[in-house]
Amino acid sequence: MLCMKRLDWGNCFSYGPENSIDLNGATITQLIGENGSGKSSIPLILQEVTFNKNSKGIKKSDIANREIGDGKYWIDLYFDFNDEEYHISLNRATTLKVKIFKGNEDISSHTATETFKTIEGILGIDFKVFVQLIYQSTTDGLSFLTATDTVRKKFLIDLFALDEYSKYFEIFKELLQSVTKDSTSSKGSISALERMLEKSNSIPDKKDFVPVPSQPEYPPEIVTLESKIADIFSLNKKIQQNNQLRKILPTIKVDNEALFLQNIPTNDLTLRLGELTASIKASQAFIAKMKKLSDTCPTCGQGIDITKEKTLKEEAEAEIASLQAEAVLVEDKLVEANANNQRLKEARKARDERDTLLQKIDASLPAEVLEASDLQDEIEQHKVVYKLLLKDYQDAVSYNATVTQHNDRVDMMYEQRADTTEELRIETKKLGKILERQALFEILKKTFSTNGLVAFKLENLVKDIEEAANEYLLELSDGRFSLVFAISGDKLNVTLVDNNNEIDISALSSGELARVNIATLLAIRKIMSYISKTQINVLFLDEVINVLDEYGREKLIEVLLEEKSLNTFLVSHGWSHPLLAKISVQKVDGISQLKEQ
Repeated sequence: MLCMKRLDWGNCFSYGPENSIDLNGATITQLIGENGSGKSSIPLILQEVTFNKNSKGIKKSDIANREIGDGKYWIDLYFDFNDEEYHISLNRATTLKVKIFKGNEDISSHTATETFKTIEGILGIDFKVFVQLIYQSTTDGLSFLTATDTVRKKFLIDLFALDEYSKYFEIFKELLQSVTKDSTSSKGSISALERMLEKSNSIPDKKDFVPVPSQPEYPPEIVTLESKIADIFSLNKKIQQNNQLRKILPTIKVDNEALFLQNIPTNDLTLRLGELTASIKASQAFIAKMKKLSDTCPTCGQGIDITKEKTLKEEAEAEIASLQAEAVLVEDKLVEANANNQRLKEARKARDERDTLLQKIDASLPAEVLEASDLQDEIEQHKVVYKLLLKDYQDAVSYNATVTQHNDRVDMMYEQRADTTEELRIETKKLGKILERQALFEILKKTFSTNGLVAFKLENLVKDIEEAANEYLLELSDGRFSLVFAISGDKLNVTLVDNNNEIDISALSSGELARVNIATLLAIRKIMSYISKTQINVLFLDEVINVLDEYGREKLIEVLLEEKSLNTFLVSHGWSHPLLAKISVQKVDGISQLKEQ
C-alpha cells in the first residue's frame, strides 16, 4: 500500500511560498475554487515531486510562480510504503536538487536523475500508471467513451502498457522481413544451382590421344649443302671483286723513265730568284728617284753635277740588265726543276697504285663465276621431306593439346557438378533452418500483434473493466444503465444498455453521461491498481460533478465512501456538501492560497 500523507510546496505555479495539504486526512475532501485558481495544479505538483515531470508537459521554467519572478520553487512529499516512512525533498533554484529519505536515512543518489530512478523503484510503477491512479478528469472518460472503436482500443493498449507487445511485434516483424528476404535469396540460389545441375547432365565424353612421332631433326645434308652453297656464293663474290680489280689495272699508266729521275732541290733557286727580283726593284727605284731630282740638292741646297747623275743612271741601268739576265737563267732552272720533281712524284704515285692493286688481285681465282643451282635443287628436296615429317609431328602435338584441353574441361565440369551438388545440399539445409525461423517469427509476429496476445489480454481486461464499471454504474444509476464491451479485430465496441434496451451514448443527457463517465473512470482506475499491484490512497476527480444533479452527487459520495483506503479530492467550482471536508482555493493578487473550512 502506497499511502500519500502530506504534500508541502512553495512558489509552484500560482501558489505562494508556504502551502500544505493533508493527503490522508479524510475519505472525501472537496477542493473548491474558481477557474484558474490553481485547483488542478496540485496533482501536477504531486507528479513533479515523484517523477520529475507532469502530464501536461509544463516546463520547469514555467512551474515557478511568475508573480514572484525569482524562478525558484520547492516541494516536499511525505508518504508510507510497505510500513516504511519516506520523505522527498525537491528544490529548484538555478539547478534542480532532489533528495529522498527513508526514515532519517538519506538514500539519494549523486544526481537528480538517479534519485528519481530510486523513487520510481520504490513506488514500483511508471509515470503513466501513477497519473492514471491519482488523477481522473471528465474529459479523460469522455474521450474513451466517445472515441472511435479503433482509437478506444489503442487507448486501452496505451493505458495498460500493452504497447510493449507492439514493440515486440515490430521487432518480430522486422526479423520476419529479414528472414523472408533470406528465404527468397536462398530459394533463388537453390533454383540457380538446380539449373546448373540440369546443364551438367550433358557433359561430353573424354577423347583419346593419338601417337606422337619423334620430332624430326633438321637434315644435316641440308646444312652441308648450304655450307657448300655459302662457299660458292663467297667465292663468286671474290671472283667478281677480283675481276673488277683486273679491269682497273690496265687504266693505271706508270712513267718508268721518270722513276730514274732525281729530285732536284728548289729552295736555293727560289731564294736566289727572290734576291735578284729585290735588287732589280731597288735599282729601278733609284733610277726613278734620280729622274725626279732638279739642279739643286733638296737636302743641302747645293748645285748637282748633271754628268754625275747621268753616270749613276747608266750604271744602275747596266746593273738591272745584268740582274735580269741572271734572273731569267735562275727562273728557267726553277721551272725545269719543278717539272722534273712533279714528273717523279706522279710516276711514283702511279707505281704505288699499280703495286697495291697487284697485291689485291688473286691470280689463282678464275675469271668465270661458279653455278650453285644443282646444290640448291638438292637442298629443296631434303626440305620437302623434312617439312612433311615436321607437319605430322606438329599435327599430332596440336591435336593432343586440344584433347588435353577438352579432357581438362570435362574434369572441371565433373568437379563443378560435384561442387554444385554439395552447394545445393548446404543451401537446402540452410533454407530448412531459415524456413524454421521464418515459421517461428511468423508465429511470434501473430502472437504479439493486436490480434494475438494483446487481443487476448484486452479480452480479459475489457471484461474486468466492464464488470467493475457496471458495479459502479449500478449504484450511480440505480440499476438502470449497464455497459457492454466487445473486441472485434482492431476495434473495441462499447454498447450502452438502458433497462435491457441498447441505446447510443449520444442519446444520454449530460447528467446521465456523467454517471456513465464516472463509473468508467473509477473502473479503469480499479483495474489499473489491480494490474500494477499498487494501491494508492489519493485520487483527484477533476470537474466530474458539475453536471450531476443533487441526487447524482449524493450517489457519487456514497460510492466513494465505500472505496477502501482511498482519499478522494473532488475538484469543483463551488458545490459544497455540508458533511464533507472542504478546502477552498482562493487567488488574491495573483497568488493562490489554500483554506480549510
